[in-house]
Amino acid sequence: MMTPPHSGSNSESSRLAGGRWGDLFSRWPSGVSKRGILVTLFGEQIPFSGFLFRDEILFVERTTPDQLGGRALLLPLDQIAAVKFLDVVKTKSLEVCGFRQSDSTGASSP
Repeated sequence: MMTPPHSGSNSESSRLAGGRWGDLFSRWPSGVSKRGILVTLFGEQIPFSGFLFRDEILFVERTTPDQLGGRALLLPLDQIAAVKFLDVVKTKSLEVCGFRQSDSTGASSP
């Protein structure tokens, strides 16, 4: 599960977190399926089987309709608390999104 770090005021944190999520969704690794579970700041867990990304909004296709029959939704990126992956994700495949491994001293490798 991935969660962006928080810093600063709530509105600043939301804006920064939205930008971080936008960065992830805009550079989603080709080897990772576009399915998983979005966790919102309200604690709602939304299973998804596909998405489209635009500016600060995510269009999400649900794997199954919600209780009211909704099959898709538009979600502001700053409302995302975490993303859970349903499939095995190799750490190497996330490097395209800017993730990197740290060395044994705790310093990041270039």
